[in-house]
Amino acid sequence: MIHVVSLNPCIDKTASLSHFEIDSANRIRVIREDAGGKGLNVSRMAVNLSAPVFLTGFRFEKTPHVLEEALENGHVPYRLISCPGALRTNLKLLDESRSATIEINEESAPVPESRLMEMEKNLLSALHPGDMLVLTGSLPKGAPVTLYRWLTEKAREKGCFVALDCDGDTLKEALKASPDLIKPNHQELRRLLGTDPENARDALPLIRKLMQETGVRYVCHSRGAEGAMLVSKEECFFSPSMDVPVRGVYGAGDAMLAGLCTALHRGDTPAEALRLGTSSSHATIQLPGTQMGTPEEVMRLFPIAQANPM
Repeated sequence: MIHVVSLNPCIDKTASLSHFEIDSANRIRVIREDAGGKGLNVSRMAVNLSAPVFLTGFRFEKTPHVLEEALENGHVPYRLISCPGALRTNLKLLDESRSATIEINEESAPVPESRLMEMEKNLLSALHPGDMLVLTGSLPKGAPVTLYRWLTEKAREKGCFVALDCDGDTLKEALKASPDLIKPNHQELRRLLGTDPENARDALPLIRKLMQETGVRYVCHSRGAEGAMLVSKEECFFSPSMDVPVRGVYGAGDAMLAGLCTALHRGDTPAEALRLGTSSSHATIQLPGTQMGTPEEVMRLFPIAQANPM
């Protein structure tokens, strides 16, 4: 079973503008709303890939049923713990003339300590040897920065594979528990390393050094339009971007993580895992908002996705 933790969900509101101007009235051309957050996105994509998934997370009392409806529509089994407050909204402005985006994210409502303890108890009691735990996204207000580190330690004690996708101090703390897989993008890797490698080949020795220092088994480093690389102790594969129409970039990284986790959980090779991750992300960027790629499009792209040794 792949257990996905969704602690800081949101409503993704995506607005498209022909041209964004500062200090001027800007008219929205298209707007859409999707229940989202990294955990929800990973879960829905993994279901699309026929993976066994269960999501654990929080719901918020002032915005009831939003998350439940999204999960049920995506056929994701779940357990949500009710918290006071409202679901946060993330606003994404797409400037079509520049192919650029502006993202404005709200803070979450505070999650009481008692609810965090209930989540931890439910999650850890559900984990079994051979399961995969996916910890992804930012922490809600009220959660300690060490939470992902503690969950990683407990999951690994139970014989579980732990995949991690977060940023900043949360990531630095969690690395002390040696998760099995991390997935930093360009900006996240720069903040983690304190340097900015110009390309994938320059990033490789820095990633290998990080793996030696932390005990991480796999690092998937996504570099946007350049492509993505998957590094293990023995191997490194690079998957260049494919030429597909781009209608929305949000959720692409979550789709890639779902593809990687699905493949590794079922015992595929690292090269096959990277190909499935690349196919999943490219199927997703063809859809507006934060919709996840369809199984049919993933399977269409998989035969042409590359994983070239570096």
